[in-house]
Amino acid sequence: MNIIINQSAPSTTQQLITNDDIAAVLERVAELLDAQEASPLRVRMYCVAATNLRSMQRSAA
Repeated sequence: MNIIINQSAPSTTQQLITNDDIAAVLERVAELLDAQEASPLRVRMYCVAATNLRSMQRSAA
């Protein structure tokens, strides 16, 4: 996961967080919820969101 925090002028070129990075976080949340025996629907929705993010052509960041 590549996250660059740049406090300089916003016009500088920088690498942004990718959809895959966001999806990985959503999948990790799903894993943690599952370990806590959260609602299966809630766990599934995080997984679906991750899958949808990975299939998007545009950046969600």
